[in-house]
Amino acid sequence: MTAQLSASNRDDVHALVDALPESELSDARRMLGALNESDPVLRASQLAPLDDEPFTDDEREDVEAAEAAYRRGEWVSGDDVRREIGW
Repeated sequence: MTAQLSASNRDDVHALVDALPESELSDARRMLGALNESDPVLRASQLAPLDDEPFTDDEREDVEAAEAAYRRGEWVSGDDVRREIGW
């Protein structure tokens, strides 16, 4: 009975995926992939809703300033950061 129930559930999931519009497949793939993840922290982060808040003007200015600093060579390597924090 378990095998038949499992096959029925699998068929139901396939039918749901087949019925999704193309625009929703990326989210479905992310969510289904997360369900297969054994690391609870990674699973939770993958299942968290995507951030759909628009950038504020302040955030946009911060990103532009950071990119300009990077182009000027004002950055720290990952190795330097790890050394600084003792990793």
